Amino acid sequence: MDFEIEVNRNIIFLNRYLKTDELIGLIKNSLFIIVPYVDSTHSAVVATAYAFSKPVIASDIGGLSEIVKDGTTGFLFPPGDSKALAYKIEYLINNRDLIKKLEENIQKFCSEGDYSWDNITNKMVKLYETVLKG
Repeated sequence: MDFEIEVNRNIIFLNRYLKTDELIGLIKNSLFIIVPYVDSTHSAVVATAYAFSKPVIASDIGGLSEIVKDGTTGFLFPPGDSKALAYKIEYLINNRDLIKKLEENIQKFCSEGDYSWDNITNKMVKLYETVLKG
Protein backbone atom coordinates (compact mmCIF):
# COMPACT_ATOMS: atom_id res chain seq x y z
CA MET A 1 0.00 0.00 0.00
CA ASP A 2 1.45 3.37 -1.03
CA PHE A 3 1.08 6.35 1.25
CA GLU A 4 2.73 9.61 2.16
CA ILE A 5 2.56 11.10 5.64
CA GLU A 6 3.87 14.53 6.55
CA VAL A 7 4.87 14.44 10.21
CA ASN A 8 6.12 18.00 10.21
CA ARG A 9 7.78 20.30 7.71
CA ASN A 10 11.10 18.45 8.14
CA ILE A 11 9.92 14.83 8.06
CA ILE A 12 7.88 13.13 5.35
CA PHE A 13 7.45 9.36 5.15
CA LEU A 14 7.18 7.95 1.63
CA ASN A 15 6.00 4.35 1.58
CA ARG A 16 6.03 3.69 -2.13
CA TYR A 17 8.30 2.96 -5.05
CA LEU A 18 10.39 6.01 -5.92
CA LYS A 19 11.37 6.70 -9.49
CA THR A 20 15.07 7.38 -10.03
CA ASP A 21 14.69 11.14 -10.58
CA GLU A 22 12.61 11.49 -7.43
CA LEU A 23 15.05 9.40 -5.40
CA ILE A 24 18.01 11.47 -6.61
CA GLY A 25 16.26 14.72 -5.71
CA LEU A 26 15.43 13.47 -2.24
CA ILE A 27 18.96 12.24 -1.62
CA LYS A 28 20.55 15.47 -2.84
CA ASN A 29 18.40 17.46 -0.41
CA SER A 30 18.98 15.22 2.62
CA LEU A 31 21.55 15.40 5.40
CA PHE A 32 21.81 11.62 5.45
CA ILE A 33 19.92 8.52 4.32
CA ILE A 34 18.20 5.93 6.50
CA VAL A 35 17.94 2.30 5.37
CA PRO A 36 15.97 0.49 8.12
CA TYR A 37 15.68 -2.90 6.40
CA VAL A 38 14.87 -6.03 8.39
CA ASP A 39 16.12 -8.27 5.56
CA SER A 40 18.57 -7.40 2.82
CA THR A 41 21.45 -8.48 0.68
CA HIS A 42 22.42 -5.16 -0.90
CA SER A 43 20.62 -1.94 -1.70
CA ALA A 44 20.97 0.46 -4.60
CA VAL A 45 19.81 3.15 -2.16
CA VAL A 46 23.18 3.02 -0.36
CA ALA A 47 25.15 3.16 -3.61
CA THR A 48 23.06 6.11 -4.77
CA ALA A 49 23.54 7.87 -1.43
CA TYR A 50 27.30 7.40 -1.74
CA ALA A 51 27.21 8.80 -5.28
CA PHE A 52 26.07 12.06 -3.65
CA SER A 53 28.40 11.65 -0.63
CA LYS A 54 25.51 11.23 1.80
CA PRO A 55 26.09 9.29 5.02
CA VAL A 56 23.85 6.28 5.61
CA ILE A 57 22.26 4.95 8.77
CA ALA A 58 21.45 1.31 8.01
CA SER A 59 20.36 -1.88 9.66
CA ASP A 60 23.33 -4.09 10.52
CA ILE A 61 22.17 -6.85 8.24
CA GLY A 62 23.32 -8.68 5.12
CA GLY A 63 25.30 -6.73 2.58
CA LEU A 64 24.43 -3.42 4.20
CA SER A 65 26.96 -4.03 6.95
CA GLU A 66 29.60 -4.64 4.29
CA ILE A 67 29.16 -1.31 2.50
CA VAL A 68 28.19 1.00 5.39
CA LYS A 69 31.37 1.42 7.43
CA ASP A 70 30.12 2.08 10.97
CA GLY A 71 31.42 5.43 12.17
CA THR A 72 33.24 6.11 8.89
CA THR A 73 30.62 6.36 6.11
CA GLY A 74 27.55 6.23 8.34
CA PHE A 75 26.20 4.16 11.18
CA LEU A 76 24.74 0.70 11.69
CA PHE A 77 22.05 -0.31 14.16
CA PRO A 78 20.47 -3.66 15.06
CA PRO A 79 17.56 -4.51 12.72
CA GLY A 80 14.22 -3.62 14.25
CA ASP A 81 15.75 -1.62 17.10
CA SER A 82 13.84 1.65 16.81
CA LYS A 83 15.51 3.15 19.89
CA ALA A 84 18.98 2.59 18.45
CA LEU A 85 17.83 4.05 15.11
CA ALA A 86 16.34 7.11 16.85
CA TYR A 87 19.59 7.61 18.75
CA LYS A 88 21.66 7.49 15.54
CA ILE A 89 19.31 9.94 13.79
CA GLU A 90 19.40 12.40 16.70
CA TYR A 91 23.17 12.02 17.03
CA LEU A 92 23.76 12.93 13.39
CA ILE A 93 21.24 15.77 13.34
CA ASN A 94 23.06 17.33 16.29
CA ASN A 95 26.55 16.79 14.84
CA ARG A 96 26.76 18.66 11.53
CA ASP A 97 30.59 18.61 11.65
CA LEU A 98 30.45 14.82 11.86
CA ILE A 99 28.15 14.73 8.80
CA LYS A 100 30.77 16.72 6.87
CA LYS A 101 33.50 14.29 8.01
CA LEU A 102 31.39 11.28 6.95
CA GLU A 103 30.81 12.94 3.56
CA GLU A 104 34.57 13.40 3.13
CA ASN A 105 35.14 9.76 4.09
CA ILE A 106 32.57 8.63 1.50
CA GLN A 107 34.26 10.70 -1.21
CA LYS A 108 37.62 9.15 -0.33
CA PHE A 109 36.10 5.65 -0.04
CA CYS A 110 34.61 5.98 -3.54
CA SER A 111 37.61 7.67 -5.17
CA GLU A 112 40.51 5.82 -3.50
CA GLY A 113 39.06 3.00 -1.40
CA ASP A 114 37.21 -0.27 -1.92
CA TYR A 115 34.66 1.26 -4.29
CA SER A 116 37.05 3.27 -6.46
CA TRP A 117 37.12 2.34 -10.13
CA ASP A 118 40.84 1.54 -9.89
CA ASN A 119 40.22 -0.95 -7.09
CA ILE A 120 37.23 -2.53 -8.83
CA THR A 121 39.18 -2.82 -12.10
CA ASN A 122 42.17 -4.41 -10.37
CA LYS A 123 39.94 -6.98 -8.70
CA MET A 124 38.23 -7.80 -11.99
CA VAL A 125 41.57 -8.23 -13.79
CA LYS A 126 42.80 -10.56 -11.04
CA LEU A 127 39.58 -12.57 -11.23
CA TYR A 128 39.86 -12.94 -15.04
CA GLU A 129 43.52 -13.93 -14.74
CA THR A 130 42.62 -16.58 -12.17
CA VAL A 131 39.80 -17.96 -14.31
CA LEU A 132 41.92 -18.02 -17.47
CA LYS A 133 44.78 -19.80 -15.70
CA GLY A 134 42.43 -22.27 -14.00
